[in-house]
Amino acid sequence: MVAVAIAAYARWLFDPSLECGFTFDDHLGVVNNADVDTSKTTAAQTWQNDIWGKDLRKIDSHKSWRPLLIFSFRLSHAAAGGFDARAFHLPGALLTRLCSPFNHAKQQWRGAARSARSPFHADVQACGCTRR
Repeated sequence: MVAVAIAAYARWLFDPSLECGFTFDDHLGVVNNADVDTSKTTAAQTWQNDIWGKDLRKIDSHKSWRPLLIFSFRLSHAAAGGFDARAFHLPGALLTRLCSPFNHAKQQWRGAARSARSPFHADVQACGCTRR
């Protein structure tokens, strides 16, 4: 019962983020990233680029390789038929709602509730380019 209450609390906290637009980081990591746009690049190219869409072999590459994250962005892009911020916020909101009750297994319910509303989780929900 406590796990359901914590999931409902996380939903109450973070569902408003679904109405937010793209943040500054989202424009760099999602909107202006050719790897996310399924009409601009192939899935195979994603394996050769960093998180920002630059070729890993180039000197100015960030060297941060996260192909599964980019594939999840590609899925959001394909599902929405473009760059709809809600489609990029929804997976993070669902993951937070799903994972928050698991904190209860390690902490008492007050600790799990505090964890659900932490600034870290708030940032993750406000920014569509993070799915942690």
